[in-house]
Amino acid sequence: ERKFIQVSQPIRDTKKVRALKNYYQHKCQVCLERIEIGKNKYYSEVHHLRPLGGEKVEDDHKNMIVVCPTHHKSFDYCSIRISLDGKDVIDRNEKKLAKLYMKRKHKLSSENIVYQFYRKLK
Repeated sequence: ERKFIQVSQPIRDTKKVRALKNYYQHKCQVCLERIEIGKNKYYSEVHHLRPLGGEKVEDDHKNMIVVCPTHHKSFDYCSIRISLDGKDVIDRNEKKLAKLYMKRKHKLSSENIVYQFYRKLK
């Protein structure tokens, strides 16, 4: 059996997403792993620190990090987050899990870091 589902989602800037994935060579900024899906083809995801669809949400690199699917879901469910200084990935108890790998030309906005740090699921 199948059922038809209609979904409304914010329109993303796929060029910026693709550019950031390429900049990091599809490597997760948490674990530095990447998923190879073919010869010279890789899979990665982009997590928005401040989810799209809200007021004044930036769909640009100041609000995005490249992650593997596991870390993406961990961020989505607030089981991990970026420390307030933007340097580390921490758990719910603020225990450091990893250094957040950031290339020189990629800067996250402090407002987005603060937002995701205090975000809680309802």
